[in-house]
Amino acid sequence: VLAARFSERKEALERFGYVASTPEPTEDEITWACSICQKVMDALPFPCYLLDVRAYVLAWNKQVPKMFGLRPSTLNFFLGSRRMTLFQTFFHPRLRFADAVENRDLVLKHVMQLIRQDFAQYMKEPWSKRILDESFKMPEFKKYWDIVPLLPPSDIPARPLTHLRIKHKDGVIAFRVAIERMTRDERFKIVYLMPADVHTTELCETWQKEAA
Repeated sequence: VLAARFSERKEALERFGYVASTPEPTEDEITWACSICQKVMDALPFPCYLLDVRAYVLAWNKQVPKMFGLRPSTLNFFLGSRRMTLFQTFFHPRLRFADAVENRDLVLKHVMQLIRQDFAQYMKEPWSKRILDESFKMPEFKKYWDIVPLLPPSDIPARPLTHLRIKHKDGVIAFRVAIERMTRDERFKIVYLMPADVHTTELCETWQKEAA
């Protein structure tokens, strides 16, 4: 009735002692989040993309395909009816995005720890079990799941401390990862890949000029 978004509804329920579930975003909610976040992402001079609570990639700016040296249309599989989570692309036997990461083992262990912590709070949600069941079909995902323990949630995830280093035709490029959740619906978040060195900063500036 009040056109309240998820985070606002959740806060209201919790104030009255109710436990609020975290349902999957509807297509209308996804469209709303994309329409707001795309403007922000397009204005930024470095790669960034929009994720939902399931880790589905919903939108990105023009620097993301540049980062991987791909045609923009190559990433459209993220938007199909059978969406794949971002972390599943790292382990998928055909896509294997992780092969483009120079510090592959370090990043995958860090990503897996974040997945285990993030999904731990949603284990009672049907969508969480479905996504994990799909992921366990990938042998390498299961391998990293087993070797990375579920540690107590950290007070500070410290994502920027683990650089994402990508093999690129112009040399290795490095990024620090930061995340910003939407205020009115915390199920959506923009992931910022901010340049971690001069070489990467200069490349991002070049990509920004090409996109203008």
